[in-house]
Amino acid sequence: MFNPSVFSRLSHDVMNNSCSRPLIALTVRFISKSSSDPSQSFVVAYLKDKLGFSPESAMAADKYLLFKTPEKPDSVLEFLQKHGFSKTQIEKIIKVRPGLLYSNAEKTLLPKLQFFQSRGVSSPELIKILFYNPKVLTRSLEKKIIPCFNQLSNLLQSDYNAVKAIKRYPFLTSCPLDVYMLPNISFLRDNGVPESNIISMFICHPRSFVVNPDTFKEIVKEVKEMGFDPLLPKFLFAVVVFRKISKPAIERKFEVYKKWGWSEKEIWEAFRLYPGVVESSEEKIAGIMDFLVNEMGFESLLLANQPFVLARSLEKRIVPRGLFAQDLLSKGLIKSFGLSALFNTSEKVFVERFVNRYEDKAAELLSLYKEKMNLAVGDDCILFGEAMRESALVMKHILQEYEDSLGQCVNFEESIIFYSSNVHTRTREQISECLGVRMSQDSEKYLGLPNMVGHNKKKSF
Repeated sequence: MFNPSVFSRLSHDVMNNSCSRPLIALTVRFISKSSSDPSQSFVVAYLKDKLGFSPESAMAADKYLLFKTPEKPDSVLEFLQKHGFSKTQIEKIIKVRPGLLYSNAEKTLLPKLQFFQSRGVSSPELIKILFYNPKVLTRSLEKKIIPCFNQLSNLLQSDYNAVKAIKRYPFLTSCPLDVYMLPNISFLRDNGVPESNIISMFICHPRSFVVNPDTFKEIVKEVKEMGFDPLLPKFLFAVVVFRKISKPAIERKFEVYKKWGWSEKEIWEAFRLYPGVVESSEEKIAGIMDFLVNEMGFESLLLANQPFVLARSLEKRIVPRGLFAQDLLSKGLIKSFGLSALFNTSEKVFVERFVNRYEDKAAELLSLYKEKMNLAVGDDCILFGEAMRESALVMKHILQEYEDSLGQCVNFEESIIFYSSNVHTRTREQISECLGVRMSQDSEKYLGLPNMVGHNKKKSF
């Protein structure tokens, strides 16, 4: 029988060398012999067979699961499938939260789904939210989920706004609002930021408010010192940009602008006009600058004075509208065009201004504009294969099957072939002739971006 006093005395003797004899204390932990090989456990076999877990993933989950019959986990899987979750989504959810397999689906999971649906979350939206943040399914509905949602709804002044924010950042439903968001929002109020601006920006960028309050305060102070007016939406926009993008990343984007002749001062002035100048990727910035300066003929510094254009889609707006405007210019229908008129107007206003105003040519111009849109946003794909005529014939057959099945045509004039450096010139010519596609030149670009990028990405861009 275990005697505490004896145990205490022996422990004291060992730890303090108070006995004349040399002593040791060996801590031993026993486990059941029946579970000595985890790869043979019922849980591992169940996860592999039912959910397609790899042996490694199944054994990792086995540490947290002890069930020996399939009834309870089967009921959970059937419940998730019944409510629209795919097998892939279920596998991911169980990998992250294996304990869900112990749940009573009807008593604990169903009420949570019903709560979110009662607040305006559609079934597809709810599946997406729970897929990205399955932790919600393990939280108490009464003690955690409902209070959190109500607090968020009060903060954003409606359930509708709360749902919009959660859809953008599903982790809001399991985030301690009192620790992160509320202190940050309170600090913005103290600095004179209007409530309406806070709500609007929070709905669009909720993740930017989930940050250590000390870090958030430093960002707000930095933006204020730069001269941004807290009363204007641009103030919070700058805060969000600094929250989302690291300083090293901002510095790399500055280097891209400098290659196009912008000075440090001019870049910061562009940032004050439109903080989004550092949101775009380095590749997108380079692509837009290349198209507008080299293809359209705009002065580089004009873009620094109207930086909003850098937020527009290169493929969906800048290229098609730019090419269309050049056609109008060549036809003598317009004498000039500006950045704002071309790229800062809605689709409806653009068509009214540049298509419908020419009544006798409207149909022809609309067709031309759609052609430019298709050229810019056409579906592109890359096929890889051996540089042999036989491989080229297989590719040609694949493309023909694709055309017949989907009703799309391959634009061979805009298609291009890239060869590795060890392919002989004669072989290149034979393959290009077989496919009816021209060979690439090293310097070629498409929509301002390099077609292929090697190891040296800085050199490519």
